Amino acid sequence: MSEKEISLALSFLNSALIFIRRIFVLNKYDKKLSKLQFLTLFLSILNGFLFWISLNSFKKSLVYQVTTNITATITSWTVMIFLVNDECKVPTRQQFVSLLFYILTDTSIMLQTRLLV
Repeated sequence: MSEKEISLALSFLNSALIFIRRIFVLNKYDKKLSKLQFLTLFLSILNGFLFWISLNSFKKSLVYQVTTNITATITSWTVMIFLVNDECKVPTRQQFVSLLFYILTDTSIMLQTRLLV
């Protein structure tokens, strides 16, 4: 396996671990995943792929990297909102405000990392 393939596999693994961590933190663990939890697991894996793309664009276009980073952040936020709300519904105003904080912190971390790479 190449380094990129290994890093992609690690990204998928990390996404699954983050999903499991959220299930336990939110006290949502049951022996069987609900349909919503399967959806959020899929979105978590997609988020891992988007994050991997963002990481692989550090030495390329800043616009491309910010776009993939924000898309990954929105996907991650959506997973958290669906799990907290226990349904696919329009988030509350406070939850939309939290999206702004998600985007600001994740973009700030991405820019900080870009400066160091």
